[in-house]
Amino acid sequence: MRDLPLAPTPQPKPIQDSTGFYKKEVKKAVKNLADSYQGPSSSTSLASNKLAVANKNLKRQALKGKPGYDAMGFKKP
Repeated sequence: MRDLPLAPTPQPKPIQDSTGFYKKEVKKAVKNLADSYQGPSSSTSLASNKLAVANKNLKRQALKGKPGYDAMGFKKP
């Protein structure tokens, strides 16, 4: 039996970090909230909801891969 060298194993492509994407989402949500504000009686609930979601996603990025969290930062069941 001949010993043949093994073919090189291709390295997996690195996963792109999505933190930058979520930072842009927060900036866009803050800008939309500021643009939608028209005084004390203005309705800014949609813009503020989008800002809350964007902040939640950005905070989740810090939890990626930590014990009890998956690779996307969500809590493991």
